[in-house]
Amino acid sequence: MPTFASYQLVCEGKADEVFFSRLLKSSGKNVDVRCPKKDDPNGGLGKTAIGNVLVALQAEFPNISRVVVLVDADNDPAGAFIEACGQIDKANARNPAKPYPVPVAANTIVTLAGSPDIAIALVPAVGVRGSLDTLLLPSFEQRFPERLQCVNDFCICMNDPKRGVTKDATLRLRALIASAYPKKPGISLANLLEEGHCPIDLGHASFNTIRTALVALFP
Repeated sequence: MPTFASYQLVCEGKADEVFFSRLLKSSGKNVDVRCPKKDDPNGGLGKTAIGNVLVALQAEFPNISRVVVLVDADNDPAGAFIEACGQIDKANARNPAKPYPVPVAANTIVTLAGSPDIAIALVPAVGVRGSLDTLLLPSFEQRFPERLQCVNDFCICMNDPKRGVTKDATLRLRALIASAYPKKPGISLANLLEEGHCPIDLGHASFNTIRTALVALFP
């Protein structure tokens, strides 16, 4: 039977799970980080399946003191926050006997008697458009400076003004990874971020804002 840490972080995908597990561990925090998985009983992937993870955690309320829902801001931080609230509402509707309180603002902890505290945090930061790729990009660019000119040329060639900030960062990061790993250009971001061969420094300054926010939410 799995054991549950008192602190739980629920994020969108496997790459987020790997990265934020490592970031919190490096910050001295004991937090279980989990994301929706296709083979879970309730199924689903990504932001729209976070409610399924929250439902699963309701059975562990006696063992949990705090839950933080972490989602990409994408191109609409306010909309992403509302969508995360909707996932909490979804869990509450499916199991009204064990409701979560619903936050009114990002990085704000709310409480309800008999339930764990809960908060919603945004990647890369509150009020900032972007995603995990946006957050990671500066650290990868610093790690592989010799690849930047080629990546710049490619991204200029592939410019699409309708693509948006998040997908631009994804294109740039994946092009940089593919150029830096020519023998395995399709390596998944989750595998690349694993502890054994992660190319970036978890102490990079680009992570300071999200690290500070999460450390404050998991004191």
